[in-house]
Amino acid sequence: MADAPPAGRPHWLRFGEIAGQRQAIWRIQAAFLAGRLHHALLLDGPAGCGKTSVAVALAAALACRHRPERPATMAPIEEVLAAPDPVAWPLEACGDCASCRKMPEHPDLVRIGREEGRTRIAIEQVRALASDLAFRPHESPFRVVLIREADRLTIEAANALLKTLEEPPAGNILVLTTARPAHLPPTVRSRCLRVPFRPLPPGTVRRLLAREAGDASDTALDLAAGLSAGGLERARGLLGTDAEAALAGVAQFGRAVAAGDLGGLIGAAELLAPDRDRAAASLDLLLVLLRDRLSVLAGGPTLLGTTAGPAATAFESHPLEAVAFEGVLVSAARRDLENNANPQLTFDWLGTACARAVARARRGQAVDV
Repeated sequence: MADAPPAGRPHWLRFGEIAGQRQAIWRIQAAFLAGRLHHALLLDGPAGCGKTSVAVALAAALACRHRPERPATMAPIEEVLAAPDPVAWPLEACGDCASCRKMPEHPDLVRIGREEGRTRIAIEQVRALASDLAFRPHESPFRVVLIREADRLTIEAANALLKTLEEPPAGNILVLTTARPAHLPPTVRSRCLRVPFRPLPPGTVRRLLAREAGDASDTALDLAAGLSAGGLERARGLLGTDAEAALAGVAQFGRAVAAGDLGGLIGAAELLAPDRDRAAASLDLLLVLLRDRLSVLAGGPTLLGTTAGPAATAFESHPLEAVAFEGVLVSAARRDLENNANPQLTFDWLGTACARAVARARRGQAVDV
């Protein structure tokens, strides 16, 4: 499975070099070859799963000077999914012509996103875009407008974009990307063709991480991939954490919950929640460990494999009913943290609630009261 450009080419990927998104690519290619590519695409999936790469690959293929006027027909999706790597896509950039060498800075690839120091995409940016689209593309028959993190549009910016989404000037294709489609106004979503992107498998995430960070330990790579939720961007952030310390803290938490050890819970909270970011990462790790525990009890696979080691062992004495409810409690703690709850107090509450659930399950009592 290819996922890196050849040496010498600026860092962007052709369709055949993008990992894990054959269904999404097939849908875009099939629509284009049938002459029915929507003028506004909404690519949604986890951060770092390939949405931006696909948008750039589309812009490159449309601008490529070696693109055949009549590309080959699109194979059925079943054949594409079963084909060996790399897939020979009918709509593909050559990677070598003058146009391809300008990517990803080609004048007919326009990028819109949050400006430095801002948390939202402003209405001024959308108004400027509308003015630019009134002119024909510079070199290519098509101009691709990439709006990253479209859920960051202000309400005013989203409203200003509606007319362009509905009837863009000829030769323009708008590609919106988001990891949070529910945060987009319905008026924006309804004017776009949704193209869902799959979370990347942990093995794919681990391989891509290992290529980027060759000095990372196996434990760190396994942990980051297992907790990535299918997104490479999230995995990159997790790779910067101390994997061994995180696993040790979670193991202490699991043992303290099982024993009803208040002192151990306080100590675990100090290890796992020294700040908001560490607390969030610790809660995510806890949630995956609990999910893996349920999967093991059901005879299924785990996301973390043998990486979790002692941390997973610490939860083996938790009754099944308690493990399921602990997952609910961890999810509630995660929401509280997002709503600005104190990290240490959040973990103190979580530890007490989990210990109570384990104790009640052992007595045969309902845990969710």
